[in-house]
Amino acid sequence: MRRVLEAARDLFTREDPNSVSIRAIADLAQVNHALVHRYFGTKDELLAMVLEQEAKHFAHVVEQAEGGPDAGRALFEAIMEREDFVIMLTRATLGGQSATRRSFEAGALRRLTAKVEHSAGSAEDALDPRYTVISYAALMLGWVVFRDFLTAATFIRPEEREAATDAVRSMLDRIIAPDQLSDGTG
Repeated sequence: MRRVLEAARDLFTREDPNSVSIRAIADLAQVNHALVHRYFGTKDELLAMVLEQEAKHFAHVVEQAEGGPDAGRALFEAIMEREDFVIMLTRATLGGQSATRRSFEAGALRRLTAKVEHSAGSAEDALDPRYTVISYAALMLGWVVFRDFLTAATFIRPEEREAATDAVRSMLDRIIAPDQLSDGTG
């Protein structure tokens, strides 16, 4: 089962999920394709399982952090380490795969929202934590997906890429914890 999930993840990150077949997954995993159908069902169900596995990883990262700002930073670093997941998620979403919704019902962004809500306290002018997390996730995921385009379009040289990523980190900090940036780091 582990080999099948690894093979599916590999193919789903390299190709559009609509073009991946159960037979290709079985071949890469070196198992009979009938066994894949028997244990995992359809390709959509297998994609959902792969996404759920990833969602659990990222949810754990958020859960281990102390509060909203720390959770946000930890999630960004985890996403940067496994950016192929974002590519897989993007392809699945653009391909209209229903599996993407099911896999994140209790995932990292929901947990991050709860931590941001708890960290924000009761300030009257605080932005709804859901909107904060939407903004945070849009910048974070957008950076991973469009980093090459954005750096080229703004004439960022290869040696400046890490500085650009640091600037994105700083903006993410401003989104997730605007009140906690009084030390001049933002």
